[in-house]
Amino acid sequence: MKNDQVNAVINALRPAVDELADAAYERRPDPSVLRDREVAVSAPARRPVRRTALGLGLGAVTAAAA
Repeated sequence: MKNDQVNAVINALRPAVDELADAAYERRPDPSVLRDREVAVSAPARRPVRRTALGLGLGAVTAAAA
């Protein structure tokens, strides 16, 4: 895609993105209602990410963008 086409797509999507952002902003909780959690939170178990899977994902994104 050329820069003009990319800019056209971005400009076409901008109103929808702005509308979604405004809706999310309106749904945010009232800070006066929130309170601190006193629950002990343990570190979440992390699954290792294979570099191969990450590389394939990045390759697919790059190919789609091209």
